[in-house]
Amino acid sequence: MSTETELKLALAPDAIRALRRHPLVTGAEKLGNAQTLINTYFDTPELALNKARIAVRTRKQGNTWLQTIKCAANSAGGLSSRPEWEHPFSGEFDFSHVDAPAVRKRLDALAGEIQPLFTTTF
Repeated sequence: MSTETELKLALAPDAIRALRRHPLVTGAEKLGNAQTLINTYFDTPELALNKARIAVRTRKQGNTWLQTIKCAANSAGGLSSRPEWEHPFSGEFDFSHVDAPAVRKRLDALAGEIQPLFTTTF
């Protein structure tokens, strides 16, 4: 298990425009290569995973497919953190790497009902 930590910022539209024009942003060197990510999110028809605050996603990153399980986040001081399990995806869900007993039990119980809800590409 790993922990995903996010910092989310909220800015007024004028502040966003000013930030984009700031010399530190406009002069920043772009590093790395752009990569297309294809994400499919799953749940049951009754949204049982969402109600349990569990997210199930598959992602194609290059030639690799990954399965990701995320749980409810805890937030403090602008930071949000939550447990996350990422594992290679072979076309069938495998929850054996989820080491939180209550989460794994819920996933195993709902496995037969899980279906794709929507896909994003960015």
